[in-house]
Amino acid sequence: MFQWTAGGPGRPGELPALIRIVKERYPDDFQHYWGQFGLDVVDVDNKTGWFSYRGKKLTSAADKAMLREHIWAYRFARAGADIEVQAAQVLHAINRINQFYFVKSSKLDGYALVDLITSEYGVALLLDNHVNRPGYLRGCVAAALERSNLTAEEMARGSDEEERRVIKNYLDIRQTYGRNPMTDARQRASVTRGYVVDGIISDGRGSFASSVWV
Repeated sequence: MFQWTAGGPGRPGELPALIRIVKERYPDDFQHYWGQFGLDVVDVDNKTGWFSYRGKKLTSAADKAMLREHIWAYRFARAGADIEVQAAQVLHAINRINQFYFVKSSKLDGYALVDLITSEYGVALLLDNHVNRPGYLRGCVAAALERSNLTAEEMARGSDEEERRVIKNYLDIRQTYGRNPMTDARQRASVTRGYVVDGIISDGRGSFASSVWV
């Protein structure tokens, strides 16, 4: 669903945190797809963790290279077609919102994004940004507020009109923001906008209702 990985050399990854959810909620699935073949997860929190293989923690690039073998790609692909594993993916994806949406930031004059962008459409765009370029998210929104001639305090009291203006400017800014801008930012935004057009999500202020899992 997202590009969850085992992490770079010497670094934890998000994929083990997902597999921990499967292990805890659907232990039979965990055993079927991974456990019986020696793969496990260790030192995991809600965000990241590590894989282990037959008791050995996979930390180096050489350690993790085994996960690139075709047999492991096949096992993960098979697991991804399982409805219970898919449910775990949804839970893990939702939980990502907790990493950024409710956190106050000096870049936003002490406000959190939950105070400023409250439509389903807006939150979907922010989530997409965080998945692709998490370090750019608050800077993009701050720049969009400035371009919209709004302070964070004014936006927190804003209407649909203000939010739509900020989002329009935000979408322009994120295409070129930072040293390595978002990948395919325009196309990704177009896909998300399509859900509004089809009536799946709303661009109305206050339409996003959090169901974050912790």
